[in-house]
Amino acid sequence: MIELYLVEKMNFDLDEVHEIAEEVEHIKNTKFFKRIQDILGDCDVDPHGSIIPKQDY
Repeated sequence: MIELYLVEKMNFDLDEVHEIAEEVEHIKNTKFFKRIQDILGDCDVDPHGSIIPKQDY
């Protein structure tokens, strides 16, 4: 979900997002991730084609 947000909303290239997403994943604030989820809508697949697990933040 983070990688998708970085590509679709922040215009990062695919080769940039994995490293950034790994850093962001350490954030423990569920409100932050819920906001990203709300912005992206019902997303199922990340920009690399992998399934995004469903989360209820």
